[in-house]
Amino acid sequence: MSEAVRGLVLLVSVLLWLPVLPPLLAGELSTAEAGLRYAAALLLAWGGGSLLSALVRNYAREPVEEDAGSAGGTDGAEVRRRQEDAGS
Repeated sequence: MSEAVRGLVLLVSVLLWLPVLPPLLAGELSTAEAGLRYAAALLLAWGGGSLLSALVRNYAREPVEEDAGSAGGTDGAEVRRRQEDAGS
């Protein structure tokens, strides 16, 4: 995960946890519960960041070239026949 994504993960985790702040300051929520909720928000944001990083990494990768014999599960004879049919 890149540094930019790590920063976004922390920002998103704080944004997800932000609704917990008013009850915490009002005394309606213990610090242990607020910490647990922040840990859950961080875990959720980290998982989303990891998925997003993997998606971007897969799309940025060079495409894999497949030879004609392995395309679509066909054998070489069938491919040759189709190429011969197309030429006639």
